[in-house]
Amino acid sequence: MKSVIFTEDFSTTAESTEEKLVRDYFRGGFLSVASLEEDLAEYGETELHILSEKYGHLTGNQVSSKISDSPSSGIKSFREALDSAVSEADVIVLLFTKSTFESVVKDSWQTLT
Repeated sequence: MKSVIFTEDFSTTAESTEEKLVRDYFRGGFLSVASLEEDLAEYGETELHILSEKYGHLTGNQVSSKISDSPSSGIKSFREALDSAVSEADVIVLLFTKSTFESVVKDSWQTLT
């Protein structure tokens, strides 16, 4: 089974000098997202996609010390990953604030369902 989680970043982060995977870099409310990914991993492959205002489109397995500011390409890449997941994943989880959902997902919602 393949599960893919799409979410947005959180402002609380680990120290920027720490070398961590992106899934472990964000803190605060993001910890419940990381926990969900761990739970789903018990049943098969997981992917985690994070839309960051500062960094753009990130994946959970990227190393945090190697990410750079690139928000301009983020939404397009994030949408492409979401479109791809629709045909490949058994489970898709969308965890967004209302404003992010409306700006990123709403226009393509009919093609995703």
